[in-house]
Amino acid sequence: MSTPQRPVYTSAQIAKYFDRLKLPEEQRNYSAGARVFNERLSGWLNRGHMIILVKIGGQKYHVDVGFGANGPIMPMPLDRSGTIRSHITPASVRLQWKDIPQNSDPDQRLWIYEHKINEELDWEMMYCFTELEFLPGDYRVMNLSTSTSPTTFFTKIVFMEKKLLGEDGEIIGNIILGTDAKWRIHGNKEREIKFESEEDRVKAIEEHFGVKLGIVERDSFLGLVSQINSER
Repeated sequence: MSTPQRPVYTSAQIAKYFDRLKLPEEQRNYSAGARVFNERLSGWLNRGHMIILVKIGGQKYHVDVGFGANGPIMPMPLDRSGTIRSHITPASVRLQWKDIPQNSDPDQRLWIYEHKINEELDWEMMYCFTELEFLPGDYRVMNLSTSTSPTTFFTKIVFMEKKLLGEDGEIIGNIILGTDAKWRIHGNKEREIKFESEEDRVKAIEEHFGVKLGIVERDSFLGLVSQINSER
């Protein structure tokens, strides 16, 4: 299966794009922290995710390219009407403006990003956020938790995800890499590679994600809980 790949843009390239649009600096973007919803725990975790808010012509947009398979695939206007928007077929997404059960004050409102796998299933809450700008110090606190906490999967597995494009340039699915690699096209698993060793994973990262790991980077997996051990 061969599918074209969407290029990855650097922050400098994005800045040049805004320059071409002649978008004023103060209207460009800022970041905010989001709380991820954990269905197993039936509750909201601490802030551990970053989203981007972009303002163009007085309208703010929610942008997120780092949440994985169920994350948004296009900018979403901060629209309080809860408009349903397209995702990778047959999925859909929306933003809800409401409170969460954990709020002591029921009058508080947050943006809740929700995803629905298909029309037969219910909406699932992914994360919530406010429009409060986060500063570097806020992310240092967030990063300490996500990089050291024994309750987060980031300290247990190597996780990568990449969108796949169809011949018309539209997103049709993704590759998800953890202890194996899965190709999902329009919600269906089309291909899977089982990793028997760390070498298998390193090869898949280079071949399917275009990331070539050096010796030091490859050795950094060794001895950690995330290492793939061929003897298991």
